[in-house]
Amino acid sequence: MDDINILIDSADQDDSDYILESLEELGVDKIDHFIITHYDNDHVGSAARVIYKVETDKVYGPDYERDSKRTRNMIEAASTHSSGFSKLRETISFSTENGDVTIYPARENYYENENDYSLIISLTYGTRSFLFTGDAKNVRMAEFNEKCTEKFDLIKTPHHGNFQKEFNECLNYAKPRYLVTCTDQRKSVEDTLFSKARNIGAKLYLTYEGEVTAVCDGTNINISQKH
Repeated sequence: MDDINILIDSADQDDSDYILESLEELGVDKIDHFIITHYDNDHVGSAARVIYKVETDKVYGPDYERDSKRTRNMIEAASTHSSGFSKLRETISFSTENGDVTIYPARENYYENENDYSLIISLTYGTRSFLFTGDAKNVRMAEFNEKCTEKFDLIKTPHHGNFQKEFNECLNYAKPRYLVTCTDQRKSVEDTLFSKARNIGAKLYLTYEGEVTAVCDGTNINISQKH
């Protein structure tokens, strides 16, 4: 159980070559857990091709319907080239020798904003912890805040730098050392996120400035960025 590979989301359809090249560079020849946080094209876009090209075991997504070509392609690929696709309604956890992963699904059957169906993932490795928030908006973050009051060393911020009241509450109790925002443009990152990062003493990394890599040995986290 020690060597487990987890992939969260798959960017857009034209990012598949980059994802596959990155997995190859890392020596990843099998994906044990492939988590699609929600079905927006910039999260599910390359999933089908990745599943066809890389041996994949379990594939997870949130429990709602999205009638899009890329979502249908992902489900078909998972049905034929993995152990199946699971839409999550209940929290699930799995462990490695060094840590634990928990996937928190949305609690309600319907949300006005589809981003609020986002799966939220926490990971602990040794003494360090990480949180991945998908594109969760205010309603979804409020749900998560009720269930979880852990501290996290690194948080992947929700929805490309969007900053709302409930994420602010999450930062107040989580007290992260690092924040990573996935976005290809500065204008999606709200100024409040910059000021909040300064106020809590967290280093903020923005992927439009270059690829961000975090390496953890269970005790230390080393972050680098290609500019």
